[in-house]
Order: sequence, then structure tokens, then C-alpha cells
Amino acid sequence: MSLVKHVTAAARSAPAPAPLSMAAVDPGDAMQAIYDGKLLRLPSGVYTPGYDDAEVGKYIHGIFNSEEAAEDYTKRYKQHDYFRFQIKKAIREAKLQPRSGATILDIGSGSGNTVFPALEIFPESTVVATDLSIHLLAIMLRSQQAGRIHAVQQNAEALNFLPGSFDHVIGGAILHHLFNPEKAIRRAAVLLKPGGSAMFFEPCLNGQVIVKLGYERVLLDPRSAELDPQTLLVLRRQIHYIKLRLLKRANEHPEVYANLEDKWLFSKPYMRDILETSGVREIRILPLETTENLVQNKVLSHFKLLKLTPPQWVVDAASEMDREMPMDFKLENPTGMAIVFRK
Repeated sequence: MSLVKHVTAAARSAPAPAPLSMAAVDPGDAMQAIYDGKLLRLPSGVYTPGYDDAEVGKYIHGIFNSEEAAEDYTKRYKQHDYFRFQIKKAIREAKLQPRSGATILDIGSGSGNTVFPALEIFPESTVVATDLSIHLLAIMLRSQQAGRIHAVQQNAEALNFLPGSFDHVIGGAILHHLFNPEKAIRRAAVLLKPGGSAMFFEPCLNGQVIVKLGYERVLLDPRSAELDPQTLLVLRRQIHYIKLRLLKRANEHPEVYANLEDKWLFSKPYMRDILETSGVREIRILPLETTENLVQNKVLSHFKLLKLTPPQWVVDAASEMDREMPMDFKLENPTGMAIVFRK
């Protein structure tokens, strides 16, 4: 898809007719002032450096690359309440100090799952929302609040803002989609002002291994012979995807990961190793779940995403596995984690 077609689609979704052309951004524009390079402004209000098709196509696929698909994705994956809870929890447990009137960089914003909660949680803040999908950013701008959101098309692995531009950085479930997540983490540290903070919310390897064992346990049960083909497919796919993400890394096996949206499961040591060499301090890694129902909740969420209902005995089997693990073990091995640091 050419950039002209991107512009055309974005313009179709704009609230009022506009010429299908990109406008150069005035050097005094707030976004241009903190961007290291030249920006163009699309009719939808989205800023772009003018990525070519090859750059965009390496990172995002059909689900984000058309207006219709972006609308469908937005409806199915609206998670404002979830991220509102997780951002507040991370601020509280890491004892962060939200800055009034802050400038916040949101990485991998999509259509706003972390952006809109951030606007509520950080009073009088401005959010610079970034994503490679112009369509998702355009959807977000149509719902924006009092001009407090600026949307910029950006590759999360090559964020091109000026160092020290942001008070806070937020990334909600973005790093595991990247070929080189360490680039986004290290760049976030550079872009923070001294004393600024960042938080990322990502899948944790240890807990996902536990979930995989739960699915394998279900398939070993004699009752699995009576499962319908669709349910069996869900179970086998989840085992396959978790196993794949355990054995390979995207930068080592690009041919495997080229069209795989979810590329990584992160361990705590991996995150600490990156952060400890990135010039940050006060590193905290927190479990996203503080529930006894670790396996059961993950099973239910997987099926819900596919608009399916698992058989009750499958849910019961997951619950039984949860009861066999002590709570402190589950807290040490969550399926998701918040990675929080201060510069």
C-alpha cells in the first residue's frame, strides 16, 4: 500500500472533507519542536515522517493496514478499564510521582487503550501517541479530548524525538510485538527528562509456561477426546504459540517471525539486564495479576478473545491447577508484568 493510499484512507475517516495531500509542519509546531527530523501532517491530524511501504510492511500487517480492519480491531480490543487499573497500580506500587501538566509519550498506542486512561490519571497532561498504523491513530483522534492528544506515526524501534522531551513514557503490550524490544526500551530512557518515569505492560515467560502446562494437562485428560474440533484447535494453537516464543527469538529467526504478531515472552532477568545498562534507576518489576486464579483466568481470556466458551470441565481443570500452586509462587511467576523505571 502506498503512502498516498494511507493518506486517502485517513482522509475518508476524517470528520470533515479535506484535500488529499500532506501539509508540511511549521517549525514552530509543538510536535515539530520535539521531533528530530521533518514531519508532515495528514488531513486526519496524524503527523508522519513519511515512511515508505517497505518500512511499514515489515512491522504491521493487514489487521492494522486498512480502515475497516482498524475499526473492527478497535471494537474488539477496547481495554481502557484494564489499563486504567494497571497504570494506577503501577504508580501506586512503584511510588511514582505523576507530574502535573506532564508531556507523556505513549508507544504503540493503537486507537488509545493506554492513551485515554493516561489523560484521566495525569491531570492537565498532553499525550504524544505513537503507532505505525495511521488508521488506528486516526480513529483515536476522532475521540480525543480537548486537543490533549497528538498522534505521530512512529516505528517503536526507532522513536525519533529529541532526548529529554517527556516526563513519562507508557507502553501497553507493545514490546512483545517488536523484533528488537531492547531498542524501544533504551530509547525510552533517552527520551525521558531527568527524574521522569516509564512503565511497560508485557507478557511474562514464567507464567505463560505454567499456562502451557495447564493446556497440555487438559489434552492428556481422557475427556479431551470428546472436545469439539474448534476447542481442540484453540488449545493446540496456544501451546504452539507459547512454545514457539520460548524456543526462538525474532532477531535470530526473522523468517519465522515475519508475519507473527506476538513475538516475545519476557523473563525478569532479560528486562533487568537491559534496564541496568540503559542509565535508569529504581527499577521495579511487578506482577499484573494478584489473583489465585492465574491459569483459569488466562484460559477464559483466550477463549473470550475468540468468542468461544470453554467446556466447564476445562475451566475446572485449570482451577484445580491453580489450587495446587501457592500464592507466593504465582506472584513470582505471573503471566504478565509491569516494568517500571525512573531516569
